[in-house]
Amino acid sequence: MTAVKLDKIFITLLSSVISALLMLPAISSALPSNRVKNITFDKYLTQEIVLVFLEKLPEIKYFVLNNPERIVVDIKDTFVPQVRIHKETKGQAVKNISIGQNRKDTVRVVLKIKKELPYNYKVLLETLNGKPTVKIRVSLGIDDEKSGLVPMVYFFDTKETKTTSAKDPKGSLILFDDALSDNIFNETENQVEKSDLTLSGLVQIRSTFQTKKDDAIENNTSLRNRILLEGKYKNMATLSVLSDYLYFGPENETDDYNLDLYEAKWQYNAKKYGFSIGKQIIRWGKTDQVSPVDTLNPQDLREFIIPDYEERKIPIWMADLNLFFDKFTLEGVFIPFFEESRIDYFDTNWSIFGHMKKELQNAPISPSLKNYFDNIGVNEKDPDTEAEFAVRLTTTIRNVDLGLTFHHTTEDTPYFRSFPVKNISVNGDLSAQSLSSTLGTAVLTDEDIEVEYKRTNIAGFEFETTLADFGVRGEVAWQENESFLTSSLISTRKPTFLYIIGADYTTKGNTYLNLQFAHRHISNYNPDILYFDQDTYTLIGEIRKDIISDWLSACLKYSNNFNNNAWYLSPSLKYTYITNLECSIGASVFSGDKDTWFGSFKDYDLFFLEILYRF
Repeated sequence: MTAVKLDKIFITLLSSVISALLMLPAISSALPSNRVKNITFDKYLTQEIVLVFLEKLPEIKYFVLNNPERIVVDIKDTFVPQVRIHKETKGQAVKNISIGQNRKDTVRVVLKIKKELPYNYKVLLETLNGKPTVKIRVSLGIDDEKSGLVPMVYFFDTKETKTTSAKDPKGSLILFDDALSDNIFNETENQVEKSDLTLSGLVQIRSTFQTKKDDAIENNTSLRNRILLEGKYKNMATLSVLSDYLYFGPENETDDYNLDLYEAKWQYNAKKYGFSIGKQIIRWGKTDQVSPVDTLNPQDLREFIIPDYEERKIPIWMADLNLFFDKFTLEGVFIPFFEESRIDYFDTNWSIFGHMKKELQNAPISPSLKNYFDNIGVNEKDPDTEAEFAVRLTTTIRNVDLGLTFHHTTEDTPYFRSFPVKNISVNGDLSAQSLSSTLGTAVLTDEDIEVEYKRTNIAGFEFETTLADFGVRGEVAWQENESFLTSSLISTRKPTFLYIIGADYTTKGNTYLNLQFAHRHISNYNPDILYFDQDTYTLIGEIRKDIISDWLSACLKYSNNFNNNAWYLSPSLKYTYITNLECSIGASVFSGDKDTWFGSFKDYDLFFLEILYRF
């Protein structure tokens, strides 16, 4: 049974829809008698622990909310001195922590969980060294009451407002240092008490407009419309369908519509193991925008890198097994069916050969040549062996999260075995003008472009830690053979070594700074390889700042290639004042010589407008 047949079967199974009920929280006028004194976050092996220190033990209520996955703890008859706090944790399970005055008499603590990871949690009232405390303990796939892990001992110093643990004497993450709202305070546990079956989804519309108009053949506009419907049962079964429409125009107009099964998985978590099976996304690695060890899922590259990295990911059929040991976790993945990344070959701004065919129709060449190029097609050959497997070993040593990976895989980007026009040489500029200048010595054959997908092995290493107020992380990947396009428009394969190391920092004013340095080395280098030198150095990063509270933020994403001074910038503004609605405006700007990777897109600078509604 192929992946396509499985998709069709599961689409027919998505027939039940249950609407979530929204309730406004009640307002109490009573003055709280308890006070939050401090909040900390600690990690040890598979445990991540949030401690809320109070003046006295409170009454609490806790529950789980979905989409996104959150653990919510309400602390009764309590107030927090700083009205709302939001902090990134860099945890394996807990993505960030928010705390705020949900009502006049209730403090709400929210832990946002990375939905792709199996977890268990406990909420406890304890007195630690005489200090009344709410403890929220999250464990990766482990029933923490029976885990046998050494309990952590905490010490609280009221003068220095600092907590330390016996396992981490340097101190915990102190959360009383940033004031940032999070849109979490209008939701109640009634949303999840109604049924074990929940329905959610999103509607996304993104439109782009070219910043400049000229005589060149290009798509001046594009439109992307995605509608996702997801059903979830007890956080164990997930089934979703995606309606996806993509239009480029008005010149060289193309459009593509797909109604596909998006995710269909079943997951189960126990004390010593957890597994998931079905169509899903599994995220490996620690770095942003580019991740050398995150190789399991292909990407939708029809809009190049305009969409966010997570949006580009394509769910595929796979089985994932996690074994939890006291000091490490072993993960194994089996992928039965091959699925390539989605890439256009011709007739869009972001396709591999751009608007070459249409441009050649206006070039000063003979009508027979124009007809020849217009009829060139692409033949894709699937790999003879589709199944893949991967393993990952993760652990925490002191304050450092570490991981080793190995993936026996098929490249999901194309290897060009043959190009019908022989004896040509281009420099990376694949425009009609560049190609037509080489046709004098060209040999034309009665062939199409032949594309294959090649097997390879990828071994990787990842790490993440904190140094003072900085988050530090990185990845290293060695690939046995990687495919590169050459000046003759066929591919060559070479061993590669790629590492990325980066740091991020959040200022007191809540400005987020991210900087990553990447170095790719190609062994047995061939000078005919396009876009990459033997050693390619790139700077990648992001700057993000809240302008007005937490509902208007500015962001700048950037990437700069030091070898040829080609770069990409994407500034944007995001508006989130209305619950569940995100509105973004921004631009994507490319610069560099036409024979460079970013420079080849410099005629396609654009503005974009995006509206995203979640329900």
